[in-house]
Amino acid sequence: MDNEKSYQSTGTLQRVIKLNSLLSDNPGIIDGIMYGIVIGKVEMRTFEGNDRHQRSVLNFTFRDSTQDFVNVAYWLPPKDLIIISGKFTIGDAVVMHYPVVKTKLGDKANSYTPWTPLPIELSLNEKSYIEKIEGPKAKQYEHLAAVPCRAGNDYYTLAHIVTQGEQLVKKLDGINVLAGVQQIGALKTIRTRRQRETDYDNEEKQLLEILLFDGETSGVWLTFWDSEQIKFAQRWIPEEHIIFCVGLRVRYDEYRKVYGLTATRHSLFTINPDTNESVQLYESMRLIPIDDLLNVAIDGGFNEQISDENLSKKEVFNLNVHLTDYTGTIKNVKLGDDVARKMLKCSVDEFILMTGEQKTKLKWTYLLERFRFGIQIKNSSNYAKPIVRIACIFPREYLPSSINDEQL
Repeated sequence: MDNEKSYQSTGTLQRVIKLNSLLSDNPGIIDGIMYGIVIGKVEMRTFEGNDRHQRSVLNFTFRDSTQDFVNVAYWLPPKDLIIISGKFTIGDAVVMHYPVVKTKLGDKANSYTPWTPLPIELSLNEKSYIEKIEGPKAKQYEHLAAVPCRAGNDYYTLAHIVTQGEQLVKKLDGINVLAGVQQIGALKTIRTRRQRETDYDNEEKQLLEILLFDGETSGVWLTFWDSEQIKFAQRWIPEEHIIFCVGLRVRYDEYRKVYGLTATRHSLFTINPDTNESVQLYESMRLIPIDDLLNVAIDGGFNEQISDENLSKKEVFNLNVHLTDYTGTIKNVKLGDDVARKMLKCSVDEFILMTGEQKTKLKWTYLLERFRFGIQIKNSSNYAKPIVRIACIFPREYLPSSINDEQL
């Protein structure tokens, strides 16, 4: 058995157990302790037990080596679990005392937890406990925070989200994404009206939106609804952090007609992953000023009903344009507010105040000029033809140098 011995503050000697020494065919309580790092955590859930007493569960993902990580479920009464949950967060090094080994159940039973490579999962209860550690022991595990949970080249680009969103929506288990943090939005509070089995049908929920970008595409929003994931994402640094995201859902926003990403209970996030792909992405993003990435910057989409008392009623651009290249013309292409504002370099209010002469001059600044676009095509049962929308406009240095280059 791969283990070591460790003295605790009480002076007692306890075995240190590693994940790779645990077997699925030998379940039961572990007579020892386990050191590692928390790589994922979601907010606790509460249930009514058969005895009419409430029980709560806190799910998190624990890692103790580059290869091994498992899901952990901590079961306690709600008031006790709230205290425990507040003592550690994603990215913390921890030690678990007396966890229980269980055989991993089927996919249905694990619908609320991330994928893990081992055939086991761990459980904590009243006889167990977990605590955050610091100092030299914690430093032994800090490097694991930079190890992605899937292969470093197993991901979709943001361009895939924009152009292939219709197909990616069907991936119910989610997708992996490698992208940089461009902007962290303000924390919002909304009131949901979803039907649930608990008493929280009309509760207030917080959401956080993170604007992602990479070397070629920007304007894809990642939306968080979970309070633990929100706290973690708020620590990300725009233009400095590359994020390897596992288990994101692609969703379509019917109002804004764009695709975006949503974090779920399956999602795991690695900041500045130690991979060649991450280094290359960081270097490529440094070559392009973010202000030059003229892309859609709109919400990633979600299926929630919200009250309209705080909704913005400001006027926005909603233009139809024709795009022409050497093969022909696409008519009535949608040019949304965010792309239009960045392209025209003015707001709706400023545009309204322009004279006719100023508007004509602005039109000829772009009419018949060459641009490189990223477009999104969406089939709709309400229209005979698909809806074509400009998703992004690339900087001018990305234009081909000749027609022949464009045809390649």
